[in-house]
Amino acid sequence: IQNFINQNDCIILTLCMDVINASEAPGVSAPSSFGLSGKIVRELIRKITSHKKTISFDICEVNPSLDYDNRTVKLAANLINEVFMCVDRR
Repeated sequence: IQNFINQNDCIILTLCMDVINASEAPGVSAPSSFGLSGKIVRELIRKITSHKKTISFDICEVNPSLDYDNRTVKLAANLINEVFMCVDRR
């Protein structure tokens, strides 16, 4: 990731929530049985958004009508909070 950041002028990060394991993010259009854990995604977000070259972050592929107990929406909100915390520390 650091090599990619170094090779580019700016970073625009989009998180497609269907990359996260379906047990943690069921409210997506294409649930992934073997997706990444939320903890791994959080670490990736922290690494990327803490860099000054990161100028944009967005989340896509959340479908509340398919969600259980708002699990996916809550995870997305927590991940957005991580971004704010990283940007605030720059």
